[in-house]
Amino acid sequence: MPTAEEIRRATNSLQHALAPEDRERNPGYAALADSLSHSATAVALLCEVPRNSRNPVLLLGILHYHALGGHHELATLFDALRHGTIAPEAFAHAATNVVESNPDLITSERHRTTQTNEVGRTAVIGAVLRTFARRGIDAVDLIDLGCSAGLNLYPDLFPLDQADRALSVSCDAPAWSLTGGLPRIETRIGVDREPLDVNVADDVRWLRACVWPEDRARGERLDAALNASASWPARTLLAGSLPGVLDEAFALTSGERPVVVMHTWVAAYLSPDEQSDLAQRLRERVATTDTSWFYLEWPRGVAGLKPPPPTEPTPSHGDGAAQLVVTLAGEESQHWGWAHSHGRWLAPSAAFGPKA
Repeated sequence: MPTAEEIRRATNSLQHALAPEDRERNPGYAALADSLSHSATAVALLCEVPRNSRNPVLLLGILHYHALGGHHELATLFDALRHGTIAPEAFAHAATNVVESNPDLITSERHRTTQTNEVGRTAVIGAVLRTFARRGIDAVDLIDLGCSAGLNLYPDLFPLDQADRALSVSCDAPAWSLTGGLPRIETRIGVDREPLDVNVADDVRWLRACVWPEDRARGERLDAALNASASWPARTLLAGSLPGVLDEAFALTSGERPVVVMHTWVAAYLSPDEQSDLAQRLRERVATTDTSWFYLEWPRGVAGLKPPPPTEPTPSHGDGAAQLVVTLAGEESQHWGWAHSHGRWLAPSAAFGPKA
């Protein structure tokens, strides 16, 4: 049985599952999160999820997963939400009723994690890599921690703001941060507890389930990436825990080029001790080798990383924003700005600024 504190935390997390700006764009999912937060059944189910995966949007993803699998009620509901033919409150009420009448739908899939690495983040990843290029780095080996299917290892293949390109990503950011070339990415290595395989139908279904149905552009871009990925340069995905697999990942790099390690919205899935261990190992690597490390994480969820204090407050529209922290080879960690969790906007700090 969950404790009163676990119930309180689960209820609160459901009520704040979407940032304010995301609630505006996804009113059906916002209404569903609110409805689930008032369901004793849903709250109890969330409490039963393993602690390191207890993300409130996991419940939303599982319901979407069953909808994509043809569940007789959920398939109709989610299709109506996707096409805007059902009121948000009606959708939320009906979906919550499904949870309460058949909680096994959630229980059967609660082993999953929502760490699917939204490809919209490649806009921010690319912006960081462009600063490395401006500093004279022309080629790197790239390691993505918590890589999911490894699609974010290709920031060089997602063009910016091209309306006629299915893979195009968009980011509201200063123009200078989004222009210029990236270093060549010679080696691409991903690490995940359970990497997803774009050639496995169930893995693809889960990737699609974690895309919010009201954001049809995200879904279309994911489908385009899945279809194109077979022709992309090779990537190596390692299965294992963080930070345990770090040494194996570094062993696969060339040893001749700078290494860039990144992670986006993954460290919060680690315990404080695991976060601290990860940060210590990476700081030692940065101090002694030509390795740089950057991350995009919700600062309140990654205290073990000891992120540097921000040099400016979050933007007015940035409640729930991720902090961008960069540790260049041989240097200390710096706050480089704030960004939307899916890469929709970037507010760079002075440390990010253009370099001649």
